[in-house]
Amino acid sequence: MQLKTILRERTETSLETKTTLFFWTVWKCSRKNRNKLRDEDITKIVSAFKNYKDIDRYCHIADLDELKENEFNLNVPRYVDISEPEEEIDIQDSINELKKIEKERAELEIKVRQDLKELGLKV
Repeated sequence: MQLKTILRERTETSLETKTTLFFWTVWKCSRKNRNKLRDEDITKIVSAFKNYKDIDRYCHIADLDELKENEFNLNVPRYVDISEPEEEIDIQDSINELKKIEKERAELEIKVRQDLKELGLKV
C-alpha cells in the first residue's frame, strides 16, 4: 500500500495563516506497479488538491487541532479510511437459512438410515 502526504499552508481571507495537512491515499492506483502513477491518478490527485476538499476514502484535510488530537501522528490511515465497507448481514435471514439447512440435513439423515436398514445394517 503506497500512501502519500503533503503539507500545505493556506491563508484565510482574514489574513490569518492556518496550517493544514492534505492527506491522500493512492492504494487503488495502478495494480501492477504501485510505484508509478497513471495519468488519471495524477489528474485525480491534482484535482483533489486544487479543490482542497475531503473526498471519502481518498483524501482528507486535517487542521492543527485534529493533528493535536491525534498526537501529531501522520499515519495516513488515521485520517483517510481505506478499509472496504463490510456487507450488512440480515440476522433473521441467516437464522431462516440455517433452519432450512438443518431441516434438509434431518431429512437426509432419515433417508440414509432407511437406505442402511434396507441393506441390512444396524443403525
